[in-house]
Amino acid sequence: MNKLTYDPSQAVVVTPSGVGTSVVSTWTPPAVQTCPVERAPSVPLIIGSSMYLRVAAAAALVWFHNPTAPFRYSVGGPALIVFLCLTFMQSGQRQAFWPALRRRAERLLVPWAAWWLIYAAAQFWMARGIPAGLADFRPWTILAWPREHLWYLPFVFVNITLVQAVRIGLAPLDNKKIKLALAFLGGLALLVLVSRIGEMPWIVGLWCLCLPAVGLGVAYGFALRLDRCRRLIAFIAIAATICLAAIPAYIMGHHIVATSYTVGSLLMLVCMFPIPRQRWITWLACLTLGIYLVHPLVMLALWKLLGASQPYWVIAPLTLVLSTAIADVMRRLPYARAIV
Repeated sequence: MNKLTYDPSQAVVVTPSGVGTSVVSTWTPPAVQTCPVERAPSVPLIIGSSMYLRVAAAAALVWFHNPTAPFRYSVGGPALIVFLCLTFMQSGQRQAFWPALRRRAERLLVPWAAWWLIYAAAQFWMARGIPAGLADFRPWTILAWPREHLWYLPFVFVNITLVQAVRIGLAPLDNKKIKLALAFLGGLALLVLVSRIGEMPWIVGLWCLCLPAVGLGVAYGFALRLDRCRRLIAFIAIAATICLAAIPAYIMGHHIVATSYTVGSLLMLVCMFPIPRQRWITWLACLTLGIYLVHPLVMLALWKLLGASQPYWVIAPLTLVLSTAIADVMRRLPYARAIV
């Protein structure tokens, strides 16, 4: 196996779930390579591009969770799709199933449980009794309460585990093109099918509507293993096909779903641009999970201190800055770092 000349230890991918993974790309010898040698994959540059996308998506989700902000769904929907695609882009890598499952539980389920308790305590304190969200308890309430944004962590845990299990099942095929086609077509079929979801509880419907992003992320991950020419073609083909597949969803009235997937797949093309990593963007990318988890609590505190009448253009930037600072401090503390 031929390795690229860069140091693989420097190629650290910080997924939205905060899990760092070293990536070693392989390429065919120049004698049989279809693209010129200088067009071999430039993994560190791709990683740098994805970091900019990840930070922008985290800021957009902070904007989305401010109920008075304009264009909430137009900004937050594509940001969520990008967040999910970047997470599952690395989920198809080779790794031992059970050790990876344990690490994934520590990285996703432990923070979920900790923040669930933190937000539950905040809800009981604000209600001075039984919160209204518990009045009509259902099995899925645990995913939608005490704060809706916590659904993301168990969703990622369950689906990365499923992706790894499917990958092990497909391993005997040993054909990247077959795996890429299966992942892409599976995500595409789900996009068309789940657009008809109507009367499900919103958290169950949200899980179903985000399932296509799992397939898309896996497809992007396989595309990254191609040489630069084929990778560019694959990314453009994925974006073009998603744009076409979103048309029936849009016609059926699911405008937010169609727009979110269309814009999200187009934004993923940023990964094709060679944007070098800078220290500051690497630092921010490492904080995206912490920002996502802590920002609703910061927003509640600002509304209590400054008043709920404060305009969105004051609350949203303040929430982002303070959440970044809190996440950075927590990452430096011995026990707090485990939940951000």
